Parts: sequence; C-alpha cells; structure tokens
Amino acid sequence: MGDDALTYLLDYGALGGFAAFLIYQHMAMQKRMDNLVERIQAQDREARQEGAVAEERLRDRYDAVISKYEVELREMRQFIRDRVEENSRKIDQILTALQSEDNIRTVPGRLDISRSRTR
Repeated sequence: MGDDALTYLLDYGALGGFAAFLIYQHMAMQKRMDNLVERIQAQDREARQEGAVAEERLRDRYDAVISKYEVELREMRQFIRDRVEENSRKIDQILTALQSEDNIRTVPGRLDISRSRTR
C-alpha cells in the first residue's frame, strides 16, 4: 500500500486507521493463503509421484509373478504331453509284441486274449 493511500486513510481518524489495518490484514492473510496453497499443491504433486512409482513397482512384481507361472504352466503341459506320448509308445510296443507272438486277436472295439502261453 502506497504512502499516499496510507496518509489518505489516516486523515479519517480511527475509522481510517481501522480500514488501513483491515487492508493490511487482508493482504497478509492472502499472502499466507497463497503460500499454504502452494505447499499443499507441492505435497499433492509429491504424493502423486510417489504413488505412481509405487504402482509401477507393484505392476513389475505382478508381471514377474505372472511370467513365472506362465513358464511353469508351459513346462507342466510339456511334461504331461511327453508322458502321454511316452506311455502311448509303450502301449503300442506292448500291443505289437503281443500281436507278433499271436497271443491276442483283435475284435473291433475290444481286445481278447485267445490263448495263454504255456511252457
């Protein structure tokens, strides 16, 4: 507030002095409020940044866990596939061996042992 304005207000006596006080108080409060708002906004920005960093770390952990389970699932499926193929080969070998010895006759839809070996 300029010196001319202060002199003008003081010319009105106590009422002018009180008006000058109210103007000063308003300006001081406005300055404090501006500082307060700036600090709150800075804290808000900082909290948002920290939240974004924490969210990114959480997403990275989640992705790592999911990747681990996907690898385990692929390995388990491959293991089961290999075991089924291995067992299928063994069954085929057994059937071939039994058929070559003429110990079995095949009937559509079922197997029947026709004679057993005797020694």
